[in-house]
Amino acid sequence: MHTRTYTRFRAVKQKYYRLQQRIQRLINTGDIHKFSRRKRQQLFNRLARYQRQCYRLVGATALAVMTTLPTQAQTFCEQTGANNPFNSLNISNAIGGYSTPHLVDLDGDGDLDLVSGEEEGTILYFENTGSTASPMYVARTGVDNPFNLIDVDLYSDPYLEDVDMDGDLDMIIGEYDGSINYHENTGDVNNPTFVKRTGLLNPFNAINTTGYRSTPQLVDLDGDGDLDVVTGQYSGAVNYFENTGADPNSPYEEQTGTNNPFDGISVGEYSNPVVADIDCDGDLDLIIGQYNTNVIYYENTGSTASPNYVRRMGGANPFSSISLVGSAPQFVDFDLDGDLDLVVGDYEGDISYYENCSTPAKVVLSPKVYLQGPLSGTSMSADLSTNSLVPPTEPYTGLGYSLTNGSGESASTVALANTGNLAIVDWVVVELRDANTPATIIESRAALLRADGTVVAKDGIGPVVFSAASGTDYHVAIRHRNHLSVMTGTAVQF
Repeated sequence: MHTRTYTRFRAVKQKYYRLQQRIQRLINTGDIHKFSRRKRQQLFNRLARYQRQCYRLVGATALAVMTTLPTQAQTFCEQTGANNPFNSLNISNAIGGYSTPHLVDLDGDGDLDLVSGEEEGTILYFENTGSTASPMYVARTGVDNPFNLIDVDLYSDPYLEDVDMDGDLDMIIGEYDGSINYHENTGDVNNPTFVKRTGLLNPFNAINTTGYRSTPQLVDLDGDGDLDVVTGQYSGAVNYFENTGADPNSPYEEQTGTNNPFDGISVGEYSNPVVADIDCDGDLDLIIGQYNTNVIYYENTGSTASPNYVRRMGGANPFSSISLVGSAPQFVDFDLDGDLDLVVGDYEGDISYYENCSTPAKVVLSPKVYLQGPLSGTSMSADLSTNSLVPPTEPYTGLGYSLTNGSGESASTVALANTGNLAIVDWVVVELRDANTPATIIESRAALLRADGTVVAKDGIGPVVFSAASGTDYHVAIRHRNHLSVMTGTAVQF
């Protein structure tokens, strides 16, 4: 699986799980019946679409198609002049100051458009009329700007996400008074129409930072499948509002003290936080823009369930060379090369672009293999899964096989409940073997085999990730407890 495909897959998989968990909660509470038949069908169609997208991104790969991903804090190289796709916009004239950029595919044409707030409180829109490879941004004004009538008075900070889970992008906006505005997209993916919701129709209505200038981001911070709110404020602190769902009209509850993983963090003035997995270790790190010229980095040395944020400075901070007043960072795979790039707004209204120029270092493998017996045509029967006989925990350790990674791993309940081509046939073992001495196992992991022949991680969708280093060749072998093993005839070069 190429790094570009892997990054796209991770984004789609997150959306799939988030929507799947929301639908399950609606079913469990009976609230699903409060939706119209058309709305219910839209939700299920969208879930199926995400599942198909994951299948296309992962299931089309063949045995021993491998690539590498970065595992440590990455390196970001500033792009200037013609290499900065935002350089020719002269955004400082268009915006006026305090640009807060957000890159999304607003018009549904497959490339990233630019949406930005500014100090006067309006929302500007620059359509990408080029492509991903050769972006060209054109300012849209008047009726061509779907945000044309939106004005929050001062310091608008937009963030777009599918808040109501209807398949299109809605928008929340931070502003000077510390509140969060909500504009529902009542149009569709290709032709958005934004309508302001207030009172009980605004699920963020009860949120207000203890200071001025909210700078919100929607992210699943606690890993429970729904979107929480992380926001900065004038004082430099970082606030966390957990989506508890306890009150459907006001699901966000502020977490303070030890319940706020950012408790005690303050950067002085105008914090503009964003959380992203910078070191690619599977949890979310914290990056904070601020009024002073530094972009501050806190590494999560804990986990998603038990985060622990440690400030990194000097060479341990990959953003230490960035010097921008009033920085407003956003991370996105802008060039679609499989890693996160950095886009930063600032006090002057400009937008800087820092390309991720890191060297990758982690093996990712998504093989395809079929078992004789279950195989029928181009897919396999999943009788074990149908009869709930697939072991919830990998069986190979109990059979005496020593896994170098993932001993005792359990499959997700979602994976074991999958049907059709995504149904689980059984557990297998995937091995990386020495290129010159194939009998030598470098690393091995338990994985799940789907009915379509794709070997996936314990979540039932993702590729199998190894810690083996890049810059070398490997044989790839697959074992099954009731079949003969198979191995690539030649070593595969990275």
